[in-house]
Amino acid sequence: MTAVIVDTSALVKVVWVSLAAGLGVIAAFALAVLGSVRGGDLRRSRGAVAAAPYYLLAALALAACLWALYRGYLFLVEKA
Repeated sequence: MTAVIVDTSALVKVVWVSLAAGLGVIAAFALAVLGSVRGGDLRRSRGAVAAAPYYLLAALALAACLWALYRGYLFLVEKA
């Protein structure tokens, strides 16, 4: 009988999930920065009404980043 040293399916799952989560958080934070910068530019040039969609995008993306941070914290606390 041979012993299994590495569970390759679990390893592939860990790599896949961490890659997806990492890229998702990076994309969400990039959208938060984009919305904030473009909203500020539009607010100065055209007014607050034109900037509102970009500020909404920034707020939603920042909320997604905070949600991911919270879920990561819960994951660490539950495993301890």
